[in-house]
Amino acid sequence: MKKTLNGSNFLIKNSTIGCDRILIFTIVENLKQLEISLFWIMDEMFKTVPTIFKQLYTIHGCVRNENLCIMPLIYVLMTSKSEQCYRTNEEFSLLIRLIPALAFLPFNEISSVFNELKENMTVKANEIMNWFENYYVYRII
Repeated sequence: MKKTLNGSNFLIKNSTIGCDRILIFTIVENLKQLEISLFWIMDEMFKTVPTIFKQLYTIHGCVRNENLCIMPLIYVLMTSKSEQCYRTNEEFSLLIRLIPALAFLPFNEISSVFNELKENMTVKANEIMNWFENYYVYRII
């Protein structure tokens, strides 16, 4: 599951935070689609995941084919239910949930708001913040 059939990277992040593991799956083309999508839809699923994981989080975007359709573009598998994690650190939860909201800011404000979020994050979030910084905030696709 690390590569697509044509050899593109599919597993783009394999992160461990404490005892929790996060796997992020997508391809560059999906990130491009997300960048131009009119809107994003995020969804959490707890019952339809492999037994070693507790949660599947998906980010969907509006994709233009012959028609407009909503497609899942990023898949995130987590070994803990975020609800349990969020109860232990509500401030961390709030900050993490603000990251996808960057997509709704004017382009010229994204960098400064992201930097402000990053300054307020705990060290535990460095890996995920670096990923967003490299693949979303400062990367031109």
